[in-house]
Amino acid sequence: MDIYELFRITTAFVLSFFSLFLLFYKIGNRKSNILLGIIIGFQALELLNSTFYCFFDFWVYQYPWVFYTTDISFFLWGPFIYFYFKFATDSTYTFRRRQLLHFIPAIFHAALLVVRFHRFSSSIKTELLQIGVFAPLEDAIIYVFKNLSLIIYLILSIRLCVMYWKSVKDDEDQTVKESVKWFSFLIIFFIIVEVFQIVDFVDIGTRVHNTLIYNIKSTILFVVSVLILYRVLKNPVFSQNIQNQVKELSKGQIVDDDIQFLSEKIEEIVLKEYMYKNPELQLSDIADKLNITTKRVSQIINLQFEKSFPDYINYYRIEEAKK
Repeated sequence: MDIYELFRITTAFVLSFFSLFLLFYKIGNRKSNILLGIIIGFQALELLNSTFYCFFDFWVYQYPWVFYTTDISFFLWGPFIYFYFKFATDSTYTFRRRQLLHFIPAIFHAALLVVRFHRFSSSIKTELLQIGVFAPLEDAIIYVFKNLSLIIYLILSIRLCVMYWKSVKDDEDQTVKESVKWFSFLIIFFIIVEVFQIVDFVDIGTRVHNTLIYNIKSTILFVVSVLILYRVLKNPVFSQNIQNQVKELSKGQIVDDDIQFLSEKIEEIVLKEYMYKNPELQLSDIADKLNITTKRVSQIINLQFEKSFPDYINYYRIEEAKK
C-alpha cells in the first residue's frame, strides 16, 4: 500500500465519521443534517469502492455481488445536495410528493442494474464482470447522464446559496455569517468532487488515472477531508440552532422594556406594508423604518419569533403562497 492509497483510506474514514456524526446528532436542523450525512456517506463509499477495485481479482471471484452496489448513489447525489441546501437555507421548507420526480433517474438506474447484473447467480456475475456488464457506449451514456445530472443540481444549489447570501448580507448575526462560510465551503467541496468525476470519465481511455491523476486526486481529497473535519471541530454551524441563540440573548444582550414594542412594530410593517413580498428585502430595510441597527432587528426576530431573518420572512411568503 503506497501513500496515496493511505490518503484515500484515511479520507474515507474521516468522511464516514463525519457522516455518522451528522446522521445521529440530534441538535439543529435534523432534515438538512441527515441529508448532508447521506451525501458525505456516498462520497466515503465511492472512495472505498475505488480502493477495493485495486483487488479486483479477489472480489470478482469471491464476492461478485458487491459490485454495482453503490452505483445508485451517483444519481442520488445531485438531488440530495439540492434538497440539503433547500432545508438548510429555509427551515420552513417542506418536501412535497411531486418532488419525488427528482429521483426517477436513480430508480431507473437501479432497475437497470437489477436486470443486467444483480438478478443473476454469483457464477454468472463473475463472467459478466470479466466481459463487461455494459457495452462501452452504454457505459459512456450512463457516465454522461450521471455527470450532467450532478452539474445541473450543483447549479441549482449555487443559485439557492446566492439567494440566501443576498437575503442575509446585512445580517450581523455571527451564526448567519458562519453559515454562509459553511455553505461556500460545501459548494467548493462538491465542485471539486464533480471535477474529479469528469476527469475520471475523460481519462478512461488513456489509463493515466492509475498514476498521475490518481495520485493528485487522492492527495486533494485527503486535504479537503481534513479541512472539513477542522471546520466542523472549530465551528459546527450545521448543528447550531436558534434555541441556543435565544438562550444567550435572553441572558442580557438585548433584554429591555421596548423589545415587545419593537417586535410588534416589526410585525406590523412586515405584514401591513407587505414587505415580505419584496424579493430583495433586507434587514436594513426594516431597520431604516424603525431607526434602529440591523443587528438589533436580527436579535429581536431571533428572540421574539424564534427564527432567523430569512426564515421569518419566508414563513409569511409560504403562508401567502398557500392562500
